[in-house]
Amino acid sequence: MTRGNPPTPAAPTSATATLGAVRPAAPTTPFDGVVILSPFAWDGAWQTPHYVARQLGRHVPVVFAEKPATWSPGDADFALARLRRRSRVRVESTSISVVSPKGLPLSRLRTVRGWAIRSFGATLAGELKRQQIRNPLGWISYFAGCTEYLETIANGAYVYHCLDAFDSAEESELARRAAAVFAVSRRLYERHAASNPNTFHVPNGIDAQTLAARPPSAWSARTGRVIGFVGILNRHIDFTLLEKIARAFTNDHLVLGGPVLRGASAPSGEQRAAMARLRRLPNVRFAGFVEPALVPRLVESFSVGIIPFLADAFNAGRDPIKFYQYFAQGKAVVTTSVAVAEENATLCQLGDSHADFLAGIDRALSSTDDGAPRARIELARRHTWEALARRAIRSLEAVGIHLRRTP
Repeated sequence: MTRGNPPTPAAPTSATATLGAVRPAAPTTPFDGVVILSPFAWDGAWQTPHYVARQLGRHVPVVFAEKPATWSPGDADFALARLRRRSRVRVESTSISVVSPKGLPLSRLRTVRGWAIRSFGATLAGELKRQQIRNPLGWISYFAGCTEYLETIANGAYVYHCLDAFDSAEESELARRAAAVFAVSRRLYERHAASNPNTFHVPNGIDAQTLAARPPSAWSARTGRVIGFVGILNRHIDFTLLEKIARAFTNDHLVLGGPVLRGASAPSGEQRAAMARLRRLPNVRFAGFVEPALVPRLVESFSVGIIPFLADAFNAGRDPIKFYQYFAQGKAVVTTSVAVAEENATLCQLGDSHADFLAGIDRALSSTDDGAPRARIELARRHTWEALARRAIRSLEAVGIHLRRTP
């Protein structure tokens, strides 16, 4: 865990979103609950906010507030199922509750958006009262317009959990004004430490129980080896590379576990065409959405796990959870350049060109290094969400933020 000593931050410009209600937490102020403002739905593919909620819920009550659902099928986060919800989302822990504010059509209009935000605030306030949370700490990961929703939290103190790189004045100001910033990669840490001295590098991880042995997977191939991917299939994935993989390893199986996004986040152009061709290949299987609890079983069926990211600014700052999920099962990994892979290059194969990536898969499939799987599992063991949560809480305490359930 590292902390920087940046220069005094400059005042925000007129183009920067302001957070007038936000102020740093006062030293020794106890927060008796956490409100996680998440860009992801609770019952979708699990991302960092889900795991954080489960860990923080061991210390204080947590309200997981989903981003309001959109009404336009062209939007990346359109979710008809969320719009039709009539009952509370079921959660495994009694200390975690989920609120799913309904979105509105024409939400780009100021008056409509204002009503939606007030409705969001009322829904959140009602849940905080129900949970008897009087002094909540905000915990937010960026999505466009999130600062307006953040201001509905009464005391305004919040942690910014930076998961990806964004070219946004709103996101920069969100980080600058946070009581603390947690960045999942060193590149993101360096970026935000320049404007906020309370910035910490806290990477992603895995659940400790995923390190245990698993029964045979329902996804196991009947014949041949499995080249596998688990995660969201979106515009940041290199589908042309996936097509080349499937065509180069015709006697093996390419299994893609995860939902295909739509709208602005869907693959487009040549990437979309490559995905269409990929679907027609006989040795390719799109497994669709995989329940979080079943992800370890899917990964266990892999002969090699792959991370085929496109080379873009967004991917450059990522710390993919799938890297740790693959390592937790001792699997060989072939990936484009991400920080955690570069730091552990002796335990994985790096391939930034398509040719290098294919060669890396070939080496991984033919490797007989019996010690590598144990070393990968040991690395994953150091990256459990349980350990990372303890690390994050110690970081918060260092800047005067204490989570404590009041009697």
